[in-house]
Amino acid sequence: MDDLRHPIVQCTIASHMNRHRQHPAWRGQRGNEMSDVQRFGDEVQRAGKNGFNAAVSSFAEANKGLQAIAAEITAYSKSNSCLV
Repeated sequence: MDDLRHPIVQCTIASHMNRHRQHPAWRGQRGNEMSDVQRFGDEVQRAGKNGFNAAVSSFAEANKGLQAIAAEITAYSKSNSCLV
């Protein structure tokens, strides 16, 4: 029972990490890294949004073209229906 009151293994990771966070050079590097990551994320989002908008615009133009072709086919088939 005496062993349960005294841990055999002690975690020292948290105390090790806190020392590095307090170092001024580490804070500066980490701050720049985070802003670079945020900027990269913003650029990726913007590129994805621009690509999506371009694809939607392209499909809209293709749809207009297909509608024009369908209208021409309909008009042609109506004008030449007496040939059949």
